Amino acid sequence: MVAILVLFTIILCLTIDYFAERAKLRRAAPAPDTAIPRPLSVRAPVDLTNVPAGIFLGPGHSWMELEPAGQVRVGVDRLPLVLLGQLDEIDAAPAGTELRHGDRLALLRQGDKAIEVKSPVDGRVSAVNTDLTPERLAARPFGSGWIVRMEPRELGAALRRLHVADEARTFLRNELGNLRDFLAGLSLAGHGSVAMATLPDGGLPVEGLARRLSAEEWQELTERFF
Repeated sequence: MVAILVLFTIILCLTIDYFAERAKLRRAAPAPDTAIPRPLSVRAPVDLTNVPAGIFLGPGHSWMELEPAGQVRVGVDRLPLVLLGQLDEIDAAPAGTELRHGDRLALLRQGDKAIEVKSPVDGRVSAVNTDLTPERLAARPFGSGWIVRMEPRELGAALRRLHVADEARTFLRNELGNLRDFLAGLSLAGHGSVAMATLPDGGLPVEGLARRLSAEEWQELTERFF
């Protein structure tokens, strides 16, 4: 009887030891690799999809706001400002300039990187915002951050090309998704400038990203998004 009890005790101890070792190995095992890399996240210090009521947003990230007298104010949304970081220069088309939809209305520059702001409407520039500074534009890109005032032509056709309210926010969310995919593609292709910008958790900072990209990468980005 004593021998059976001793044998049972040994078997019980071995069983407990087996399951304890198994649990230890399971905790120490590395996470399995996956064939598909995790998409990189796009970060920004502000909500880039926040568009005030009454703002019409263009595909090139310029915006237009109607004024009671029939003119329009034109500016740029937050995405190009965050990508460039602190601006060195805002070069706007002078008053009297005749523009067609898609013509360069202003140039935003930071160092050797720049983004062209395209006119969302045909018309003539009637005024330039002389109170606008890079700091004011970064702080309030809508409203008082307008760049030029225009006398529009074919306004109805222009409005049909633009996004407003929920449609504008949806457009910006899609653009951020496309930007994330674009940056992930650069990183996976082995572009060192983007890899250096990768955070430990796999994210990519957006603010001032222009400084991280080569001239070729930046040109590709601006051609796709602006």
